Amino acid sequence: MDKSWDPVCCNNGKSGTCWACSSGTLAFVTSYSWSDGTKQSVTWVRTCPDFWSLGNDAKLTAGFVLYHELVHIMSGAGDGYGNYSKSAGVKLAANDSAVARLQANNYMLYAM
Repeated sequence: MDKSWDPVCCNNGKSGTCWACSSGTLAFVTSYSWSDGTKQSVTWVRTCPDFWSLGNDAKLTAGFVLYHELVHIMSGAGDGYGNYSKSAGVKLAANDSAVARLQANNYMLYAM
C-alpha cells in the first residue's frame, strides 16, 4: 500500500470538500463500502473551523481527534451511533458489543 494521506483545512465553512463541517464537528474522513463488503477510505483528514478554534490548552484534544480520524482511514471502524463520550462507549459495549468493537472512538480512548 503506497498511499499517502493529506490534511485538508476547512477554515472557511462547509462548502466543497468541507461539506460535513457543521457546528461542533472538529474533523472528518470519508469512506465507501462496496456491495462485496470491501471498504474504501479516502485518504484525506478534513479539519473543520472548530478544530482550528481549539485553544493552546487543547493540543492533546487535537491529537486525539486526528488519531480518531486516522483509525477510520486504516480500519473498518465507524462511529457507532455518533456519541463520542466515554460513558456512551461503555453503554454501547453493554448494549451492542459488535458495534462497540468497531468504533473509532473506543480505539482512541484506549490509546489515551
